[in-house]
Amino acid sequence: MPTVFSRPAVRKDTLKTKGKLLKTPALKSGCETDGQPPKKNGQLKSIWYASDCSGLDVGALSLKRAGVKFRHWFASESDKGCRDVLHKIHDNVEVIFHDCRTKDLRRLKQERSQNPGVKLIYTSGFPCQPYSKAGSQQGEHDPRAGVVWSVIDTISALLPTVYILENVADLAASGRYASVFQKIMQKLENVGRGAYHIEWKIMDSFEFGAVPAKRNRVYVVGCLKCCMTGAWTWPGPIQPPSLDSILQPRKKDEKADIASLSKTNLRNIAEGIRKIQEQSESGASWKKQPWVIDCANSATFGLRLSYNSFPTITKSHANSLWLVHKEDFANETELLAGQGIKWSDLGVRAGSLPANKIGQMVGNSFTLTIFVRLYQQIFPCLKIRMAKSK
Repeated sequence: MPTVFSRPAVRKDTLKTKGKLLKTPALKSGCETDGQPPKKNGQLKSIWYASDCSGLDVGALSLKRAGVKFRHWFASESDKGCRDVLHKIHDNVEVIFHDCRTKDLRRLKQERSQNPGVKLIYTSGFPCQPYSKAGSQQGEHDPRAGVVWSVIDTISALLPTVYILENVADLAASGRYASVFQKIMQKLENVGRGAYHIEWKIMDSFEFGAVPAKRNRVYVVGCLKCCMTGAWTWPGPIQPPSLDSILQPRKKDEKADIASLSKTNLRNIAEGIRKIQEQSESGASWKKQPWVIDCANSATFGLRLSYNSFPTITKSHANSLWLVHKEDFANETELLAGQGIKWSDLGVRAGSLPANKIGQMVGNSFTLTIFVRLYQQIFPCLKIRMAKSK
């Protein structure tokens, strides 16, 4: 039987015995596991939620924002630092699997089958690096590419009422990965012998998420046909706010120390400012305009510059976005806002989580406002109730 670990975030209440962490009474009910399903509690709730490749688990945060009460059945996260953050912001998640590929689907399926009246919502943002222009672009040759098949196995075993999968737009839009996307869609269509109504669409968070940040993603939505009472439609475009609307004021002593920046940072800033000056009208005060320079790009990838919005926030570059008119890097509060996330959504005090780790997790995250809008469109046809909009 797999070893079960108690929550590592509470160090003082943890005893160590032969390399294993033992749960003490002071700890909360959430736990980590390398494969064992969660204990059976909370089954009386009519809505369950589960996710894989969870990160900040924005699918769950979006449900809370939408006023949906649910049982947080399970999540999965391979990075230990991310699991620690996940524990802190989702203290009611019953289990976090270290690897979505090794969880005991047989036992999860058994519990699901014992609660046939429950509506299950499942989300996954499986690894995008195999298909991303900023990643390896190795497609199926990338070891991480196999995770999607485990995600589909989970859907096949648990038959969620609705699932939402998200990945980079190139997976669906680039001919380079056409065969991979076709295979993914074919496998999804075969689940339960055609049990799902499936639709997919590419949406940019800047256009559809009401956030000042670019993020072009493909969304695949599957609804269990036997649970549908009608059709649903995709959310339409919506006007994004200005970048300044989510940025915080800086005092002089809060701005970045230019002398401490790396050569790569300085090269990108210098090149970005030259480009901005070329594009600005004569006499224009470009220093006060909301330009953003990605300071982590190598010379090979070239300059990445955006105006009045964040470029796509990525795991490796999230903490390197230079705000020209602030003379500083974007902080964690601003990065979260770029994904439509507030500290109140996380349920923790602002600044209480590791800034670098939050930046990385934001780079791998769903856009919360996109998911809320998707829920608003999908849930009525599945008779899943949401709180009424104020």
